[in-house]
Amino acid sequence: MHALNSPLKYIALHIATALHRSKASNENAPTSSNTSSSFSDNSNDEFKMDLCTALIAANIPWNVLSNGTFNNFLKKYTGQQIPDESTLKKNYLDKTYQQSIQKIRESIKDENVWISVDETTDKQGRYVANLIIRTLSEKESSSSFLLSCKQLEEVNNATVSRFVNDSIRILWPHGNELKVLLLLTDTAAYMIKAGKNLKVFYPNLIHITCLAHGLNLIAEKVRTSFHVANSFISCVKKIFIKAPLRVRRYKQILNKELPPEPIITRWGTWLKAASFYADNMEGIKEVLETLNPEDAESIKLARELIENPQLHQEFICIYKIPLRESCRNNNSIGSEGATIRNVNGLIQGS
Repeated sequence: MHALNSPLKYIALHIATALHRSKASNENAPTSSNTSSSFSDNSNDEFKMDLCTALIAANIPWNVLSNGTFNNFLKKYTGQQIPDESTLKKNYLDKTYQQSIQKIRESIKDENVWISVDETTDKQGRYVANLIIRTLSEKESSSSFLLSCKQLEEVNNATVSRFVNDSIRILWPHGNELKVLLLLTDTAAYMIKAGKNLKVFYPNLIHITCLAHGLNLIAEKVRTSFHVANSFISCVKKIFIKAPLRVRRYKQILNKELPPEPIITRWGTWLKAASFYADNMEGIKEVLETLNPEDAESIKLARELIENPQLHQEFICIYKIPLRESCRNNNSIGSEGATIRNVNGLIQGS
Protein backbone atom coordinates (compact mmCIF):
# COMPACT_ATOMS: atom_id res chain seq x y z
CA MET A 1 0.00 0.00 0.00
CA HIS A 2 2.87 2.36 0.87
CA ALA A 3 4.57 1.56 -2.47
CA LEU A 4 1.44 2.47 -4.43
CA ASN A 5 0.84 5.79 -2.65
CA SER A 6 4.44 6.96 -2.90
CA PRO A 7 4.43 8.14 -6.56
CA LEU A 8 1.14 9.97 -6.04
CA LYS A 9 2.64 11.75 -3.06
CA TYR A 10 5.60 13.04 -5.11
CA ILE A 11 3.30 14.13 -7.97
CA ALA A 12 1.13 16.08 -5.54
CA LEU A 13 4.21 17.75 -4.06
CA HIS A 14 5.46 18.70 -7.57
CA ILE A 15 2.12 20.22 -8.57
CA ALA A 16 2.22 22.40 -5.49
CA THR A 17 5.60 23.94 -6.43
CA ALA A 18 5.85 27.49 -7.82
CA LEU A 19 7.77 26.28 -10.90
CA HIS A 20 4.95 23.96 -12.00
CA ARG A 21 2.29 26.59 -11.40
CA SER A 22 4.25 29.14 -13.46
CA LYS A 23 4.70 26.83 -16.47
CA ALA A 24 1.09 25.69 -16.36
CA SER A 25 -0.07 29.30 -16.38
CA ASN A 26 2.08 30.12 -19.46
CA GLU A 27 0.75 27.14 -21.40
CA ASN A 28 -2.90 28.05 -20.76
CA ALA A 29 -2.53 31.75 -21.52
CA PRO A 30 -3.34 32.72 -25.17
CA THR A 31 -0.28 33.89 -27.06
CA SER A 32 -0.27 37.17 -28.95
CA SER A 33 0.34 35.30 -32.20
CA ASN A 34 -2.76 33.13 -31.67
CA THR A 35 -4.90 36.21 -30.93
CA SER A 36 -3.55 37.99 -33.98
CA SER A 37 -4.19 34.93 -36.15
CA SER A 38 -7.77 34.65 -34.92
CA PHE A 39 -8.43 38.34 -35.66
CA SER A 40 -6.87 37.99 -39.10
CA ASP A 41 -9.06 34.98 -39.92
CA ASN A 42 -12.23 36.83 -38.90
CA SER A 43 -11.23 39.86 -40.93
CA ASN A 44 -10.49 37.78 -44.03
CA ASP A 45 -13.75 35.86 -43.64
CA GLU A 46 -15.71 39.13 -43.59
CA PHE A 47 -13.77 40.33 -46.63
CA LYS A 48 -14.62 37.14 -48.58
CA MET A 49 -18.28 37.53 -47.67
CA ASP A 50 -18.32 41.16 -48.82
CA LEU A 51 -16.41 40.26 -51.99
CA CYS A 52 -18.96 37.56 -52.82
CA THR A 53 -21.86 39.98 -52.28
CA ALA A 54 -20.22 42.73 -54.34
CA LEU A 55 -19.46 40.48 -57.32
CA ILE A 56 -23.02 39.18 -57.38
CA ALA A 57 -24.56 42.66 -57.04
CA ALA A 58 -22.37 44.01 -59.87
CA ASN A 59 -23.04 40.92 -62.03
CA ILE A 60 -19.30 40.25 -62.32
CA PRO A 61 -18.37 36.63 -63.17
CA TRP A 62 -16.39 34.94 -60.42
CA ASN A 63 -13.78 33.66 -62.85
CA VAL A 64 -12.22 37.16 -62.82
CA LEU A 65 -10.61 36.09 -59.54
CA SER A 66 -8.41 33.68 -61.48
CA ASN A 67 -7.07 36.53 -63.59
CA GLY A 68 -3.55 37.17 -62.31
CA THR A 69 -3.57 40.94 -62.83
CA PHE A 70 -6.94 41.42 -61.16
CA ASN A 71 -6.02 39.05 -58.32
CA ASN A 72 -2.76 40.90 -57.62
CA PHE A 73 -4.59 44.23 -57.75
CA LEU A 74 -7.00 43.11 -55.04
CA LYS A 75 -4.19 41.72 -52.90
CA LYS A 76 -2.18 44.92 -53.23
CA TYR A 77 -4.93 47.34 -52.23
CA THR A 78 -6.87 45.22 -49.76
CA GLY A 79 -4.05 43.35 -48.03
CA GLN A 80 -6.33 40.29 -47.98
CA GLN A 81 -5.96 36.76 -49.22
CA ILE A 82 -8.13 36.53 -52.35
CA PRO A 83 -10.31 33.40 -52.50
CA ASP A 84 -10.81 31.39 -55.66
CA GLU A 85 -14.16 30.80 -57.33
CA SER A 86 -14.74 27.38 -55.75
CA THR A 87 -14.23 28.79 -52.24
CA LEU A 88 -16.90 31.44 -52.78
CA LYS A 89 -19.33 28.87 -54.16
CA LYS A 90 -18.73 26.39 -51.36
CA ASN A 91 -18.55 28.66 -48.32
CA TYR A 92 -20.13 32.04 -49.10
CA LEU A 93 -22.77 31.84 -51.82
CA ASP A 94 -25.46 30.31 -49.62
CA LYS A 95 -24.68 32.75 -46.79
CA THR A 96 -25.10 35.67 -49.20
CA TYR A 97 -28.41 34.23 -50.41
CA GLN A 98 -29.70 33.78 -46.85
CA GLN A 99 -28.73 37.37 -46.00
CA SER A 100 -30.67 38.66 -49.03
CA ILE A 101 -33.75 36.61 -48.12
CA GLN A 102 -33.56 37.90 -44.55
CA LYS A 103 -33.49 41.51 -45.80
CA ILE A 104 -36.64 40.80 -47.85
CA ARG A 105 -38.34 39.31 -44.79
CA GLU A 106 -37.42 42.36 -42.71
CA SER A 107 -38.83 44.67 -45.38
CA ILE A 108 -42.05 42.74 -46.05
CA LYS A 109 -42.61 41.80 -42.39
CA ASP A 110 -46.23 40.74 -41.93
CA GLU A 111 -47.77 43.17 -44.44
CA ASN A 112 -50.31 42.37 -47.13
CA VAL A 113 -48.52 41.67 -50.41
CA TRP A 114 -49.06 41.36 -54.13
CA ILE A 115 -47.05 39.03 -56.29
CA SER A 116 -46.26 38.94 -59.98
CA VAL A 117 -45.12 35.79 -61.76
CA ASP A 118 -43.84 35.52 -65.30
CA GLU A 119 -42.03 32.97 -67.43
CA THR A 120 -39.39 33.57 -70.06
CA THR A 121 -36.76 31.61 -71.97
CA ASP A 122 -33.02 32.15 -71.83
CA LYS A 123 -30.68 32.02 -74.82
CA GLN A 124 -30.39 28.25 -74.45
CA GLY A 125 -34.16 27.81 -74.68
CA ARG A 126 -34.68 26.88 -71.02
CA TYR A 127 -37.88 27.96 -69.28
CA VAL A 128 -37.22 30.28 -66.35
CA ALA A 129 -39.92 31.48 -63.95
CA ASN A 130 -39.55 34.64 -61.86
CA LEU A 131 -41.62 35.86 -58.93
CA ILE A 132 -41.65 39.47 -57.73
CA ILE A 133 -43.20 40.46 -54.42
CA ARG A 134 -44.16 43.83 -52.99
CA THR A 135 -46.22 45.17 -50.11
CA LEU A 136 -49.67 46.49 -51.01
CA SER A 137 -50.16 50.20 -50.47
CA GLU A 138 -52.53 52.64 -52.14
CA LYS A 139 -50.88 55.83 -50.91
CA GLU A 140 -47.15 55.18 -50.93
CA SER A 141 -44.87 53.09 -53.09
CA SER A 142 -42.61 50.40 -51.71
CA SER A 143 -39.70 48.40 -53.04
CA SER A 144 -40.34 45.27 -55.04
CA PHE A 145 -38.11 42.22 -54.64
CA LEU A 146 -37.21 39.32 -56.88
CA LEU A 147 -38.04 36.57 -54.40
CA SER A 148 -37.46 33.54 -56.58
CA CYS A 149 -36.02 32.56 -59.94
CA LYS A 150 -36.24 28.94 -61.02
CA GLN A 151 -35.82 26.82 -64.13
CA LEU A 152 -38.93 24.85 -65.06
CA GLU A 153 -38.81 21.59 -66.99
CA GLU A 154 -42.09 22.49 -68.67
CA VAL A 155 -44.51 25.39 -68.47
CA ASN A 156 -48.13 24.73 -67.54
CA ASN A 157 -50.60 25.71 -64.83
CA ALA A 158 -49.37 22.97 -62.47
CA THR A 159 -45.67 23.92 -62.61
CA VAL A 160 -46.46 27.62 -62.26
CA SER A 161 -48.76 26.99 -59.26
CA ARG A 162 -46.09 24.85 -57.59
CA PHE A 163 -43.46 27.51 -58.26
CA VAL A 164 -45.60 30.23 -56.62
CA ASN A 165 -46.26 28.08 -53.54
CA ASP A 166 -42.59 27.20 -53.14
CA SER A 167 -41.60 30.86 -53.51
CA ILE A 168 -44.06 32.05 -50.84
CA ARG A 169 -42.64 29.41 -48.47
CA ILE A 170 -39.23 31.02 -48.89
CA LEU A 171 -40.60 34.26 -47.45
CA TRP A 172 -42.89 32.70 -44.86
CA PRO A 173 -41.71 29.15 -44.07
CA HIS A 174 -44.58 28.59 -41.65
CA GLY A 175 -47.22 30.01 -43.99
CA ASN A 176 -49.06 33.32 -44.13
CA GLU A 177 -51.62 32.61 -46.85
CA LEU A 178 -54.14 35.29 -45.84
CA LYS A 179 -51.61 38.06 -46.55
CA VAL A 180 -51.29 37.27 -50.26
CA LEU A 181 -54.02 39.43 -51.77
CA LEU A 182 -53.15 40.01 -55.40
CA LEU A 183 -51.63 37.98 -58.24
CA LEU A 184 -50.50 39.73 -61.43
CA THR A 185 -49.72 37.73 -64.59
CA ASP A 186 -49.99 37.98 -68.34
CA THR A 187 -53.00 36.67 -70.23
CA ALA A 188 -51.59 33.27 -71.24
CA ALA A 189 -54.13 30.45 -70.81
CA TYR A 190 -51.93 28.48 -68.40
CA MET A 191 -51.48 31.59 -66.23
CA ILE A 192 -55.25 32.08 -66.02
CA LYS A 193 -55.65 28.47 -64.92
CA ALA A 194 -52.77 28.75 -62.46
CA GLY A 195 -54.52 31.76 -60.89
CA LYS A 196 -57.64 29.64 -60.33
CA ASN A 197 -55.53 26.87 -58.78
CA LEU A 198 -53.80 29.26 -56.38
CA LYS A 199 -57.08 30.64 -55.03
CA VAL A 200 -57.51 27.29 -53.28
CA PHE A 201 -54.37 27.94 -51.22
CA TYR A 202 -54.76 31.72 -50.85
CA PRO A 203 -58.42 32.46 -49.98
CA ASN A 204 -58.07 36.25 -50.26
CA LEU A 205 -56.28 36.14 -53.61
CA ILE A 206 -57.51 38.25 -56.52
CA HIS A 207 -56.01 37.41 -59.91
CA ILE A 208 -55.63 40.21 -62.46
CA THR A 209 -53.83 40.31 -65.77
CA CYS A 210 -51.25 42.95 -66.73
CA LEU A 211 -52.82 46.10 -68.20
CA ALA A 212 -49.67 47.01 -70.13
CA HIS A 213 -49.60 43.51 -71.60
CA GLY A 214 -53.23 43.86 -72.62
CA LEU A 215 -52.53 47.17 -74.34
CA ASN A 216 -49.64 45.56 -76.18
CA LEU A 217 -51.90 42.77 -77.43
CA ILE A 218 -54.28 45.41 -78.82
CA ALA A 219 -51.35 47.24 -80.44
CA GLU A 220 -50.24 43.96 -82.03
CA LYS A 221 -53.74 43.48 -83.37
CA VAL A 222 -53.58 46.95 -84.93
CA ARG A 223 -50.23 46.12 -86.56
CA THR A 224 -51.49 42.91 -88.15
CA SER A 225 -54.68 44.62 -89.32
CA PHE A 226 -52.91 47.31 -91.38
CA HIS A 227 -50.88 45.23 -93.83
CA VAL A 228 -49.87 48.00 -96.24
CA ALA A 229 -48.68 50.34 -93.48
CA ASN A 230 -46.77 47.50 -91.85
CA SER A 231 -45.00 46.64 -95.12
CA PHE A 232 -44.15 50.30 -95.74
CA ILE A 233 -42.65 50.79 -92.27
CA SER A 234 -40.60 47.62 -92.68
CA CYS A 235 -39.26 48.74 -96.07
CA VAL A 236 -38.24 52.21 -94.90
CA LYS A 237 -36.48 50.68 -91.89
CA LYS A 238 -34.38 48.51 -94.25
CA ILE A 239 -33.51 51.49 -96.48
CA PHE A 240 -31.49 53.25 -93.79
CA ILE A 241 -29.74 50.22 -92.24
CA LYS A 242 -25.96 50.55 -92.79
CA ALA A 243 -26.49 53.30 -95.36
CA PRO A 244 -24.82 56.50 -94.09
CA LEU A 245 -25.29 58.40 -97.37
CA ARG A 246 -29.06 57.78 -97.32
CA VAL A 247 -29.22 58.76 -93.66
CA ARG A 248 -27.38 62.01 -94.44
CA ARG A 249 -29.78 62.82 -97.28
CA TYR A 250 -32.76 62.06 -95.04
CA LYS A 251 -31.52 64.46 -92.36
CA GLN A 252 -30.76 67.17 -94.92
CA ILE A 253 -34.34 67.08 -96.20
CA LEU A 254 -36.33 66.47 -93.00
CA ASN A 255 -33.86 67.85 -90.43
CA LYS A 256 -35.08 65.15 -88.03
CA GLU A 257 -33.88 61.96 -86.46
CA LEU A 258 -34.58 58.72 -88.29
CA PRO A 259 -38.06 57.24 -87.86
CA PRO A 260 -38.47 55.19 -84.65
CA GLU A 261 -37.61 51.54 -85.26
CA PRO A 262 -40.48 49.15 -84.50
CA ILE A 263 -39.24 46.21 -82.44
CA ILE A 264 -41.74 43.40 -82.03
CA THR A 265 -40.49 42.53 -78.53
CA ARG A 266 -40.75 46.17 -77.36
CA TRP A 267 -44.28 47.16 -76.43
CA GLY A 268 -45.93 49.93 -78.42
CA THR A 269 -42.92 50.68 -80.64
CA TRP A 270 -44.79 49.88 -83.86
CA LEU A 271 -47.57 52.34 -83.06
CA LYS A 272 -44.97 54.95 -82.17
CA ALA A 273 -43.30 54.44 -85.55
CA ALA A 274 -46.65 54.51 -87.37
CA SER A 275 -47.54 57.81 -85.68
CA PHE A 276 -44.23 59.28 -86.86
CA TYR A 277 -44.89 58.24 -90.47
CA ALA A 278 -48.44 59.63 -90.32
CA ASP A 279 -47.06 63.00 -89.16
CA ASN A 280 -44.19 63.14 -91.70
CA MET A 281 -45.55 61.39 -94.79
CA GLU A 282 -44.82 64.24 -97.22
CA GLY A 283 -41.23 64.63 -96.05
CA ILE A 284 -40.54 60.88 -96.24
CA LYS A 285 -42.01 60.82 -99.76
CA GLU A 286 -39.61 63.62 -100.76
CA VAL A 287 -36.68 61.62 -99.38
CA LEU A 288 -37.72 58.47 -101.26
CA GLU A 289 -37.98 60.38 -104.54
CA THR A 290 -34.28 61.32 -104.27
CA LEU A 291 -33.21 57.67 -103.89
CA ASN A 292 -32.51 55.38 -106.85
CA PRO A 293 -34.95 52.42 -106.84
CA GLU A 294 -32.30 50.31 -108.60
CA ASP A 295 -30.00 50.53 -105.56
CA ALA A 296 -32.16 48.32 -103.31
CA GLU A 297 -35.37 46.34 -103.50
CA SER A 298 -36.58 48.06 -100.32
CA ILE A 299 -36.39 51.47 -102.02
CA LYS A 300 -38.33 50.23 -105.04
CA LEU A 301 -41.06 48.68 -102.90
CA ALA A 302 -41.32 51.73 -100.58
CA ARG A 303 -41.77 54.06 -103.57
CA GLU A 304 -44.52 51.83 -104.94
CA LEU A 305 -46.30 51.62 -101.57
CA ILE A 306 -46.24 55.36 -100.95
CA GLU A 307 -48.28 55.83 -104.13
CA ASN A 308 -50.90 53.38 -102.88
CA PRO A 309 -54.03 55.25 -101.65
CA GLN A 310 -54.68 52.51 -99.11
CA LEU A 311 -51.42 53.39 -97.32
CA HIS A 312 -52.62 56.92 -96.63
CA GLN A 313 -56.02 55.67 -95.47
CA GLU A 314 -54.40 53.25 -93.05
CA PHE A 315 -52.12 55.92 -91.57
CA ILE A 316 -55.13 58.23 -91.11
CA CYS A 317 -56.93 55.46 -89.22
CA ILE A 318 -53.86 54.75 -87.08
CA TYR A 319 -53.42 58.44 -86.34
CA LYS A 320 -56.97 58.62 -84.98
CA ILE A 321 -56.63 55.56 -82.73
CA PRO A 322 -56.80 56.65 -79.04
CA LEU A 323 -54.55 53.69 -78.21
CA ARG A 324 -51.52 55.70 -79.37
CA GLU A 325 -51.63 57.77 -76.16
CA SER A 326 -52.24 54.66 -74.05
CA CYS A 327 -49.13 53.01 -75.46
CA ARG A 328 -47.12 56.11 -74.65
CA ASN A 329 -48.33 55.69 -71.06
CA ASN A 330 -47.32 52.03 -71.09
CA ASN A 331 -43.91 52.74 -69.57
CA SER A 332 -45.46 54.82 -66.80
CA ILE A 333 -47.97 52.10 -65.96
CA GLY A 334 -45.24 49.51 -65.53
CA SER A 335 -42.63 51.76 -63.96
CA GLU A 336 -41.07 51.30 -60.54
CA GLY A 337 -42.82 53.40 -57.93
CA ALA A 338 -46.13 53.85 -59.77
CA THR A 339 -48.95 53.80 -57.22
CA ILE A 340 -52.40 52.33 -57.78
CA ARG A 341 -53.90 55.83 -57.79
CA ASN A 342 -51.37 57.13 -60.35
CA VAL A 343 -51.95 54.18 -62.68
CA ASN A 344 -55.70 54.69 -62.45
CA GLY A 345 -55.21 58.33 -63.44
CA LEU A 346 -53.13 57.34 -66.47
CA ILE A 347 -55.82 54.92 -67.63
CA GLN A 348 -58.63 57.47 -67.27
CA GLY A 349 -56.51 60.14 -68.95
CA SER A 350 -56.06 57.92 -71.99
